[in-house]
Amino acid sequence: MSKEPSPAELPTTKSSSTQSSQAKSSHVEPTQPESTPTEPVTFWQSLSSVFWAAFGVQKHALWQRDLERGSWPVFALAIILFLVVFIGGLVLVVRLALS
Repeated sequence: MSKEPSPAELPTTKSSSTQSSQAKSSHVEPTQPESTPTEPVTFWQSLSSVFWAAFGVQKHALWQRDLERGSWPVFALAIILFLVVFIGGLVLVVRLALS
């Protein structure tokens, strides 16, 4: 007479979909910032961050870089420059549309 194994004695196997989803989720490469971790954020990087953040598409890694290594006077200048160019562009478009 053969005895059937109990559920505890059966080998456990995961389905292929579970294994593939775990393989995908365990290997996530972080986005590398544009400069090394010790360098401060440059004016052009600040201006780029302000531009992308204004449109709501800034990457999380760049946002973290800006918080850790950015200086507020550089970002203030970048924001002011962005606003001047953005508002100037809107005024130009309105003037052209009304003429």
